[in-house]
Amino acid sequence: MSRRSPLLLVVLIPSAAIAQSPGAPPYADPSITIPRLATITGRPETELGVVVSRFQADQTALTRRYDAPDSPAQRGRMRAFYTGWQARLRELDFDQLGQEGKVDYVLLNNHLIHQVALLDRADAQRAEEAALLPFADRLLALQDARRNLETQDPRAAARTLAEVTQQADSLRGLLEPAGRGGAGPGAGSGAGSGANPVSKAVANRAADDLDQIRNAVRAWFRYYDGYDPVFSWWIKDPQAKLDEALTRYARTIRERIVGIPPAQQSAGGTPAPGRAAAGGVRAATRQAGATTPDRSSVIPSAPRGSGRISGSK
Repeated sequence: MSRRSPLLLVVLIPSAAIAQSPGAPPYADPSITIPRLATITGRPETELGVVVSRFQADQTALTRRYDAPDSPAQRGRMRAFYTGWQARLRELDFDQLGQEGKVDYVLLNNHLIHQVALLDRADAQRAEEAALLPFADRLLALQDARRNLETQDPRAAARTLAEVTQQADSLRGLLEPAGRGGAGPGAGSGAGSGANPVSKAVANRAADDLDQIRNAVRAWFRYYDGYDPVFSWWIKDPQAKLDEALTRYARTIRERIVGIPPAQQSAGGTPAPGRAAAGGVRAATRQAGATTPDRSSVIPSAPRGSGRISGSK
């Protein structure tokens, strides 16, 4: 009997692909995904040519992988990536590099410092916007869970969307004039008059971030809608109501704090001088059969006239 020779399959796994493996967070130990740079340092053109190419490839892969802007997972993974590369770069002996290698070293190190500084600035800006967007991470985590290939719980997701809808409507009510709900954080003035004063610049940035969050939730919904009928049944109506609530909230922030009149905002709430706000968006986002007794018993409905922010359950 002839014996077949075993076939050895060598699989090369890029470092960015390791970030998608289940179990421990991929950035718990960045040294696992970032090689020792001395092992890929050569002298064909510049010693760090391969190093720079490797960094650019990994950065591009991670940017595609974590596609929910400023989500909790995206922030943590990119910070670990940049700080991990800084640590690896410090392992090289700068004095032993040639002139071109030293130039690449300095440029790459400056780029890493800049990226970490951008993350620090984003953290500071997020803290400034917390009074207006306390639910941001909760919604962005939905897209993170999808990208992590986690099994979705449509019922729990529907409750999350409904609760955030209540919270967004409550926050919007706080920004209305005193006769229609009182003044909230930064309402009616640039600096604000509440416990959490919000400037016009911060409010404008928060409204832009709110648009990005709404788009991320839309992408998350479209990914499952129609493919999973149970998901569609639970999520279609809460997602439409959330989309409408976030659109109204962004428009109110721009009107009441930033000072952009409704006539100068587009249908989605973004500034669009010369264009009137279209009122058909709300009707387009509503879905038929919005109230089903079983669903209503699980998803809380927002109390009318309530000015308080609803808490998570």
